Amino acid sequence: MGLQEENTGFLVLWLKINFSVFANFENFTDTRQTKFGSIYTGPISNPVFKDIYAPLDGFVINAGLKIKQSANTKRMENLKCTVLLVIEKDIN
Repeated sequence: MGLQEENTGFLVLWLKINFSVFANFENFTDTRQTKFGSIYTGPISNPVFKDIYAPLDGFVINAGLKIKQSANTKRMENLKCTVLLVIEKDIN
């Protein structure tokens, strides 16, 4: 029987005429393969790596600002805020 891995993420995007701002949140449950054991065997000078089946970096937050230089922004005037919920499920 394989391992079951679930990840949940959340993305918020705020659009304005000349710029947009986003914030992204991933791996709410802080699932990391390193919590279940080492990802390598052997000496540190000559490691043998095991298969990667889960995230290695745990809970992640990132955000950004995108500035638009184009004058063609009329289709964005009606967009105020977009929220996207992403759920990933991987069964190995």
